[in-house]
Amino acid sequence: PRGRSMLLALVVLLAGCSADLFDRDREALNRFSHSYTEFRDAGATVEVVWQFMQPDGDDPTGFWTAYKGAFDIDRSTSNARRRALATSAISTYDIWLPTHLEACAEGIEKLDNTVQRLFETANGIYNKEYRADAVQVAKYAREVHSAVALGQSLKERRWRLQRLQLDQIVQADGNLAVAFPSLKSGMDETLKVVSEIQAASTRSNKAMQELKDTFSSLRGKTNLTVYPLNVKTEGEKTKH
Repeated sequence: PRGRSMLLALVVLLAGCSADLFDRDREALNRFSHSYTEFRDAGATVEVVWQFMQPDGDDPTGFWTAYKGAFDIDRSTSNARRRALATSAISTYDIWLPTHLEACAEGIEKLDNTVQRLFETANGIYNKEYRADAVQVAKYAREVHSAVALGQSLKERRWRLQRLQLDQIVQADGNLAVAFPSLKSGMDETLKVVSEIQAASTRSNKAMQELKDTFSSLRGKTNLTVYPLNVKTEGEKTKH
């Protein structure tokens, strides 16, 4: 039984070491979880800003109402009316859009910083398996950031094209038949850019779902503390 006693002592020792390592990881895991929440909040902030800039969303500035009206082909809409709407949309654009683009750029930069923080805290985890999962979450976060940043640059391109189209309608005094030759090439390019925006959005959504799934898996393995989001998108609000 001396061998048996030594085996029992070894088991107890290993169990103690394992517990010590897990206790040490507990703080590292909590730091990682905080970083995860910071990343999700940063991403949600960018999304909330863009929600106010979409043609199918809220229109607090009246830009989209004026923009769509400038392209109204209804015979009851006069050229003068279309020109006035295009002029109004241009005025709103020049006042409102730069501020929103600046907010988006700041949001993208903050998102980048939170991704770096995720990598730092993930690599601070001692347990090899937990660390690998956490690093994978950070990699998905980098993919989200990359796709969102690309989406932002494409959306800015779309806005510049739309601004040019409004100028062309004003120059044609609201006559769409006269403006059409100039508008067509811009419209074709806009459709291409919109398709690329949708592809970037799909890429971002896919990476975000993989990020959430991997984080949930790590949470199940470690009973990870989850910190509530401070910023919620419309999708998150409907879930809670």
